[in-house]
Amino acid sequence: MNDDNRLLLAAAARMIGYPSSMFHEEMTEIENFAEELLDTNMVDPSEPFKQLEQSVQKALSAIGTTANKLKALSLREAQEQYVATFDLKDRTGLYLTAHELGDSRRRGVAMLELREHIRNSGFQPIENELPDYVPLLYEWIAAAPEHEQANQLIGRIGLVTERIRQNLPDHNPYRHVFEMLMNSVFETPAEEAMKDLEQKREKPDTDPMPFPLMY
Repeated sequence: MNDDNRLLLAAAARMIGYPSSMFHEEMTEIENFAEELLDTNMVDPSEPFKQLEQSVQKALSAIGTTANKLKALSLREAQEQYVATFDLKDRTGLYLTAHELGDSRRRGVAMLELREHIRNSGFQPIENELPDYVPLLYEWIAAAPEHEQANQLIGRIGLVTERIRQNLPDHNPYRHVFEMLMNSVFETPAEEAMKDLEQKREKPDTDPMPFPLMY
């Protein structure tokens, strides 16, 4: 995980988080950040960013474009877009273990293990957010030192990032963020790994009750 990838992850984490009262300021900051890096790379080759790879340049361009589109929404519209895209969605939700385990009771244990792992790496999870919240995990990857356990978790997050990307419609502004991450940060998962992810998830029990419920 190089420095360019860490910058892209940090930007992505802020872009797909729930829009707060500072939403427009944050989108403007991200848009300016992307534009400044691109301008520096093109105008002044003596700067450190002269070595930006073409894939990173495309990623920065995608970030700037997406931030500009989101910034054009009112705060209420942005919040409604977030809810319509991510909240309680089976295929595009922003919780890692929900993608991995579905409605399984094992999610509780998995989240406890994940919280402990993140804390042991020196990163303090947000108190009012679940430890498998994808924007939080992007921030963690951007800050965490590399080691074997971290690399395994990065593989899991990449798999779920690709699942979300595949299930977002082309017109959704958030899709470009996930495409950017898969093109520039995470390795493309093998088709077999994607199939295993679907097969291992526990589906909700929607069968009819064997007897009528009396109230």
